[in-house]
Amino acid sequence: MNPFKHLFIQNTVDSSQLKPLMEPDPIAFTFDTIGWSILLWIAILSSVTLLVRFFISYKKNKYRRDALKILSELKVGSSPIINQQIAAQLKLVAIHSYGRERVAHLSGKDWTAFLQTKSNTIQTKEFDSFLTACLYQNKTDLSKSKEFLTYSKKWIQSHA
Repeated sequence: MNPFKHLFIQNTVDSSQLKPLMEPDPIAFTFDTIGWSILLWIAILSSVTLLVRFFISYKKNKYRRDALKILSELKVGSSPIINQQIAAQLKLVAIHSYGRERVAHLSGKDWTAFLQTKSNTIQTKEFDSFLTACLYQNKTDLSKSKEFLTYSKKWIQSHA
């Protein structure tokens, strides 16, 4: 005997004996449930948190914006001491970011190594000789001064 035979036998039910399906009443859509209130408060708290974090970050990076503004106002080639002005802004930004105790005494190769280690984007092998020429030999080569200014802006924007 086939064990699956009962599956293939059709049940003969007269459709006139069936009653209509009972459907539940439609559920009204409202925002009065606790889940929507929780979601609203989560959205409000997240928005406030993001705004506060943005504001704190904006205030914390004011020194960068100020230094970049000063550097953008410098006219390369107009003064023989342009490299010292650029270097002074670099030193001020570094002191503000890393503290006077760590930065103020640095000069020469120590200063260039410090700048190199704190840079996220700029890593060059000729950096020591380049900065030495710009800072300590007071070379007023226009192309070197422009390159130094560009480097300084990038370092201020991206230092760790």
